[in-house]
Amino acid sequence: LVDLGPRIDWCTDFKSGKSWDKRDYRLQKLVSLSDKSDVKIPWELSRCNHLLPMALSYLKNGDDSYPNEFANQVVSWAEGNEYLQTVNWSCPMDTAIRCINWLVAYHTFAQQHRFSEEFSKFLTVELYKGAKSIYENLEVTGDGHNTNHYLTNLLGLLYLGEVFGKTTRANNWRQFAIDEFEKEMLAQINGDGLDYESSLPYHGLVTEIFLMAYLLSTKCDFQFSEQFRNRL
Repeated sequence: LVDLGPRIDWCTDFKSGKSWDKRDYRLQKLVSLSDKSDVKIPWELSRCNHLLPMALSYLKNGDDSYPNEFANQVVSWAEGNEYLQTVNWSCPMDTAIRCINWLVAYHTFAQQHRFSEEFSKFLTVELYKGAKSIYENLEVTGDGHNTNHYLTNLLGLLYLGEVFGKTTRANNWRQFAIDEFEKEMLAQINGDGLDYESSLPYHGLVTEIFLMAYLLSTKCDFQFSEQFRNRL
């Protein structure tokens, strides 16, 4: 266990102690062979995978310190990671995962907790920044062999497109994601149902991504094709 202190430093590898500068992520040196640092540490932390378990725990124990901590961490992350100005903006996949975790955790907490209007507006702005960043930096390989990273980009745009669905830009995000999911289902999943990246962990990840997209469609006003559903 590592105590990250009263205020998390989101740009530090807490194992090696190295911190990355707060400047344009495109100017950052992500990997250095001269030290033991690993940029995956701040990246993984910034995915905020821990927030949904916090929300589920809150539904059981009703302790208001949980939603308060959630709100504090969202604000802390945003203040420590100005738009496109840290290594935590380097990977659109991580941005998509973070935004989905924030969004799902927020709605889970909101079943029993009422957040302030100020925080709700703050989160909305940060989610919009995330969607804009994903769309403008899609992880496309260019050779027709996209990966699970690209699928996660699409999933983020699909979720966030629903959040901002009344705007022209969000409708574009959502429709783009739907169309690309249809293409990638055929491109990345072979006829035998296996992920072409030939990795069991990636197969599990890709299955979850396609399934989350499909489940969202059952709650919203769009549908995937029968071909998509059959291959899923």
